Amino acid sequence: MKENIKWLEFRKEVESWGDRLGMPIDKQMIDLVTTLNLLGVETTMSCEGHLNKRLPYVHFTENSLETAQNLLLDFYSFKKVNYDCFITIPFSQNFYRYRIYLDDRFYFCNLVEQEILLKYAQKEFQNFSIFLIDKFNCI
Repeated sequence: MKENIKWLEFRKEVESWGDRLGMPIDKQMIDLVTTLNLLGVETTMSCEGHLNKRLPYVHFTENSLETAQNLLLDFYSFKKVNYDCFITIPFSQNFYRYRIYLDDRFYFCNLVEQEILLKYAQKEFQNFSIFLIDKFNCI
């Protein structure tokens, strides 16, 4: 398969991005953030998730909402939805984000349960990333 030079070049740029504290994008989110931005979803922050803190998410601008919704609809039209753990787009505190539906349950679990949920949520985001990369021939 011929690699998409534009995607690879942009991925290198994304690897140089950081947050207000100078922390780089989490490694598990780089491919997804790269692909979303190239497909028209302007991301503003992301996290791969951390035990005892939070599950993965990707925030994006309001102008990107329609594109973000359509990409997510495409993703779930090709796979069976597990209603215990799926990506959704809630509006919260003046921003939009992809997040895992079970997000609120995470905070009430013990560490063993959190680890299971975190791995499952990270896998769902990884599957979303792979789907987008494959569907749009990004690499």
